[in-house]
Amino acid sequence: MEYAIITNNLTKKFNDFIAVNNLNLKVKKGEICGLVGPNGAGKTTLIEMLICALKPTSGSAKILGKDILKDPLKAREKIGYLPEDSGFYKNMSGFRFLQYMAELGGVEKLEAKKKASTFIKKVGLSERGNSKIETYSAGMKQRLAIAQAFVADPEVVFLDEPTSDLDPLAREKVLEMISDYARKGNTILITTHMLPITEKISDIVAIIEKGKIITKVVLKDISGSLEEIYKNTIKGDWN
Repeated sequence: MEYAIITNNLTKKFNDFIAVNNLNLKVKKGEICGLVGPNGAGKTTLIEMLICALKPTSGSAKILGKDILKDPLKAREKIGYLPEDSGFYKNMSGFRFLQYMAELGGVEKLEAKKKASTFIKKVGLSERGNSKIETYSAGMKQRLAIAQAFVADPEVVFLDEPTSDLDPLAREKVLEMISDYARKGNTILITTHMLPITEKISDIVAIIEKGKIITKVVLKDISGSLEEIYKNTIKGDWN
């Protein structure tokens, strides 16, 4: 069995606050893993460590066998990332931005243009592809941000709240694109507060609270709903 993501007692402290606490998680190649939990549970901190943007306090993790501490450049080569708050070069067109991000990901120029064309179409922005990003609505910017996470063909993709600002039709198109990408053997870790979306798209769901994975659910094996499991697992207020 091959795993794309493995963490071993991964921990991140900010002074006396423990954001991620001896966290252990394994995600197989080709799986979509939903990561859900209350605000402040450690979801974004975990992702930032796995994409090599934040150094763990202790523990270890591997992305496709590459250690994030010992070989971060090699680990990062395999990764696509959608942050919760994306930044853009606002004077660039959407198409040019995607081409640029593909080239940054190691794709040669001609192929980068093809990939930019493919992914701008997948997220429904073809008609506005040559418009400056500063003229895009919040939903259009979110779709563009999602496209950039995939445009360099990463083998592992981290998506932090990908469906925020999307209307229902755009949401369905994006979820379809994510599912199709995983079916090609790629691995996706997705965080969202929308449990029905997590349940619809994921193969497994990891519930995190206070920096620890407290339950891992294989969705095909459950008889009730993910919402019921979540409510019974997370104590106190949740959202």
